[in-house]
Amino acid sequence: MKKKVIVSLLMLVGGIVLFFDSADAATVFSYDGTGIRNWDSKGRNNIAKGKKVSVKHTQSKWSNSNTQQAKTMKITLRRKNTVGYTNVGNVSYSGNVTNSSKVLNSKLGTAGTHYLRFDSTKPAGATANPTANIKGVLSTN
Repeated sequence: MKKKVIVSLLMLVGGIVLFFDSADAATVFSYDGTGIRNWDSKGRNNIAKGKKVSVKHTQSKWSNSNTQQAKTMKITLRRKNTVGYTNVGNVSYSGNVTNSSKVLNSKLGTAGTHYLRFDSTKPAGATANPTANIKGVLSTN
């Protein structure tokens, strides 16, 4: 009888651990900026090998330019190296978006300190890269 109770308790605890281990995504860092183009995030954090890395992004209030073409922000996930960086994933958002989630890397190959790079693309006929207000969250699971 005592053995059955202990086994049942161990199974219950194991189930609870598995449930919470696979729960919600963990926030790596958040970002927020105005008038952004060609900018590295101030947020930097370690991400373990094998993690799925996603971004939940909002962008609005694009600067005026001499074209009506859609303006695009490319977000690149970078791993910091001893010298420089390695790009390990990227996504693009066009126009104004609100809380749009995309996967930057489905299974990170190397652990390390990671950050985001934001680059707006210059539409044909524009005189300069447009700027936008951005905010969002980088997360893993």
